[in-house]
Amino acid sequence: MKTFLNDFTAKIKELENLLVNYQTELRHFSCCLDKYNYIVDFGTFTIGTDDDGITFANYNEYPHQFTKKAAEEILDKCSYLNEKYASTGLKLKMYFAKDWYEEKEEQLFNNISFLKEIQNLS
Repeated sequence: MKTFLNDFTAKIKELENLLVNYQTELRHFSCCLDKYNYIVDFGTFTIGTDDDGITFANYNEYPHQFTKKAAEEILDKCSYLNEKYASTGLKLKMYFAKDWYEEKEEQLFNNISFLKEIQNLS
């Protein structure tokens, strides 16, 4: 049980650090102009590209950001995913990066609160 609680505490700390990092990203949007303002999202994944322009699903904390034109091209190129996964409710979405970070910030805050409640039950 002690190992479980230590792991739980470590995960909460990890999420809290990520929350702080996302809040830093949000402050960046309030003071800087950035050419690459768009994120393409597909459920728990974001869409990225490699050096050769090959599109792939990306699962990490910091998504690739694109120009509006590039994000629209990715939406068009990957539109088959909307049809393929229509029954699951998954759909490609293009976000303004600030909006994506705000949504993730809220999700993280809620997850951390939930995990702390569970931790306090122990």
